[in-house]
This record gives sequence, structure tokens and C-alpha cells, in this order.
Amino acid sequence: MKGEKEGAILTVEDLMARWAYSELTSSRFGKEYGPHISAQIIEEANNGRPFEQVSESERQNLVAAIEEFRGGMCRIISKLGTSRFELHFWDTSQLLSCLTLPIFGKVPFFRFLAMPQLVDSLGQPRKNDPRRESASIPFDPNFRVEGPLIALHHDGREVLFDGYLRSILWLRNSTQPLAIWIPKP
Repeated sequence: MKGEKEGAILTVEDLMARWAYSELTSSRFGKEYGPHISAQIIEEANNGRPFEQVSESERQNLVAAIEEFRGGMCRIISKLGTSRFELHFWDTSQLLSCLTLPIFGKVPFFRFLAMPQLVDSLGQPRKNDPRRESASIPFDPNFRVEGPLIALHHDGREVLFDGYLRSILWLRNSTQPLAIWIPKP
């Protein structure tokens, strides 16, 4: 995605493939793709192979994998009725004012950051809460978000759909705009 300009357009299928590819290197979600994606593609993603070098057949496999692993979230995107997403660049105020998903309270992002972490049935903080994960990652002044995040429209507001951990880490040193894919009407 390096060098993409604001207003770039991609299809829903390409969005799904990019989303899956970005998750192959995720400490929280990467292992879930193992049964669905070849070890070679996972290794190449971890070695920094750009998405633009992924073949069409590999992209189709990525879409199938994310539909298997994140079926519910993929159905939400499918129900939007849009076939295209547009690239936008946000500053900190735009991120902090967007809404969170219902699992995170459907509150403005700044409030989500200050709320208690999610807990499991035993009252223990959930390991997949991005706030918990971010606390365990040391500050890196050279951190750059790899690949755009995804936001959706709901009741006239943007809702951050994917990229919670990356957005929290970006806020630590937000010197560059944050790339976000948003549905194009």
C-alpha cells in the first residue's frame, strides 16, 4: 500500500484479501490462518513480501480463508451493499472521534481507550483485548502501520471495524496520517 494516494479505490474482494494478508503476521490472529493458507504464503508475509506481489489465485485463497475465519465480520461487509472502498487518511482527532464496534461499547474511540479492558467469564482480562496487547508492546519511535485499517459507516458516523491494535500503537507516535479504507457509496 506504500505510495497509495487518498481516494484510491478497491473492490470488496481485494479489501478482504488485503485484510487476510495483513492478519497473517498478527500475533493475535495469524495462527488462525494456518489451516487455510499455505505455509509458504504465511512465511512470505512474515518476511515482508508486499501484498502487490500476491498472485490472483493466492488472493482468492486469502478471501476464502478470511471468510472461514472471520465469517461474521465478512458478512457485515457484504451486507453493506457496496462493491468498492475508498482510501482516506485520518489524523488523531478523526480516529479518536470514530465509534468502536459493539463488543467495545460502541463508544467514541477516545472513551474506549479509557474504559476497563474486556474480561472473560472468570473476570480475567481477555488476552485478545487490543488495549492489553498494546500495553505489552514496547514503544517504538519507528513504528509504522502496515496496511490501511477498515472503517464502516453507521448512523452517519464512522465505526472502526478492523485495526484496533495498530491504531493504538499509531497513537503513540502519530507523525504520519493513518490510512483507512471506507465504503464508497
